[in-house]
Amino acid sequence: AAPRVTPPPAAPRVTPPAKATPTISKAVTNSVPAAETETCQIINPKSECAEKIKWAMSDGIQAQPAWYPGLTRWSSIEEFQGVLHKGPQKLCPPPCPCHTAVKGEPCHDKVMWAMKDGIYAHPDWYPGVDKFARFEAFQQSLHLQHKTSKMCPAPCQAREWTSPSLFCFSVVRTGSYEPDLMKAQLAKSAGIFACDEFMVLSDSVLNLGPGPGPGGTVQTVPIGSLQVGISKDGTAANTEVFMRAWTAVHEDFRYRAHEWIIKADPDSVVLPDRLRSKLAPHTGPPLYVKNCAKNQGPGWPMMFGSLEALSRAAVEAYFTGAERCKNELGWQSWGEDVFMGTCLDHLGVGNFFDVSISGDNVCTGANCADGWHGNYHPFKNPGAWFACWGQATR
Repeated sequence: AAPRVTPPPAAPRVTPPAKATPTISKAVTNSVPAAETETCQIINPKSECAEKIKWAMSDGIQAQPAWYPGLTRWSSIEEFQGVLHKGPQKLCPPPCPCHTAVKGEPCHDKVMWAMKDGIYAHPDWYPGVDKFARFEAFQQSLHLQHKTSKMCPAPCQAREWTSPSLFCFSVVRTGSYEPDLMKAQLAKSAGIFACDEFMVLSDSVLNLGPGPGPGGTVQTVPIGSLQVGISKDGTAANTEVFMRAWTAVHEDFRYRAHEWIIKADPDSVVLPDRLRSKLAPHTGPPLYVKNCAKNQGPGWPMMFGSLEALSRAAVEAYFTGAERCKNELGWQSWGEDVFMGTCLDHLGVGNFFDVSISGDNVCTGANCADGWHGNYHPFKNPGAWFACWGQATR
């Protein structure tokens, strides 16, 4: 993991003057207005200003939110730069105007088309950009090439990710305990919301709370009914539901910029930093992780569904061969984890076994204080979830 940037011992409190409050919405806008008088600057990543912004975004906003009026941990680099510039010590130069497109805006549609189709059909239209590039890189390419038509504004700078980067997603059922549990995690930037990027899927559109997204909120992506039957081993026969979930991940495209894709149950206490340290040595090849050896014999160890870790290459192999698995495997009575593991094996994807990836009471036990596992399951209400999380992060 990248080292945490620690401020100088006597880091001054940054408070904007009363009559010079930065023009930033209380919602997460990822937008910065034009500087009024001074020349704006895109900061050098190695500058003192960049160091202070990193600390503000990782530690400062959590410890002293009043120092950053109108901002949250989801605010853009430029929004933090603006607050530091407006402070009495002017720790940063003024930020340049920017806006990262969000769903519902014409630019967002153009960027999504470029990521889905354009980069494959016309790669020469996007110099310096490949299919694994981030959303902001595609938007910047469109901005530079179509300045006269103003197709897209300049995007805000992409947030720094930790290596290996994680794209995490969960599926939640309305009318269950799961939405409230996910809202509690989001409010604390915990669980999958501590991954580099995340996605929540459901049977309807739900607003989970403030975060990156349209209007500064995190919204669920609808994938249809989540009703399931009973599998051959007595668990949910939910393979079809998760086929649709993985299709939604594929259509979102953000996963392609990440090295590992994590599917986690809502009641899983996910610890991304621990997961990164366990996954880092295996990054690159098409691999998935078997994390439970509860039984012996054919099919064991297996990938338990409370936390599924797949490398980007493994996910790409699944998307390429999903129809083969659907047509060639007798999956109808399986749980989705059995299907996914069997499908990946069927497609020739490799795997490795690591029991420390997940401590699961449905497998061999979850001791939240063991200081070892990258996930603990199941904890089905916010009190139990955060009690486990507190033990694990103490």
